[in-house]
Amino acid sequence: MTLVRQTCLAAIVALVAVATPAPGQTLREKVDAGGYDPVTSMKVRYPDEKISDAQRALRDQGYDRGEIDGLHTPQTQQAIAEFQRDHGLIGTGELNAATTAALVGEDAPVAASPRMEDVQSR
Repeated sequence: MTLVRQTCLAAIVALVAVATPAPGQTLREKVDAGGYDPVTSMKVRYPDEKISDAQRALRDQGYDRGEIDGLHTPQTQQAIAEFQRDHGLIGTGELNAATTAALVGEDAPVAASPRMEDVQSR
């Protein structure tokens, strides 16, 4: 068997394993639990109101990276990271407490997220 065939076979086996429900679990239950779509074998992502709010706030402050859909897409992650860097936070692209507070103009909890200058001084 060639290396290409072995690689393809391994990929197919992995996709089937990911899309197969656990014993006693229906396919619908797996998808509803944040599992994988049985047709595409892709991770199911559901819109999140916190992400939608952040996308709106980012857009209002000039960090527009696409539609407001509540999904943490690469574009949303890029906008969050840019906002974080511009506001002295570590640009992780993840929506944490410090970033959320900065987006709405509130003081963040002290331990919520390290500031860039705190990390650089270590």
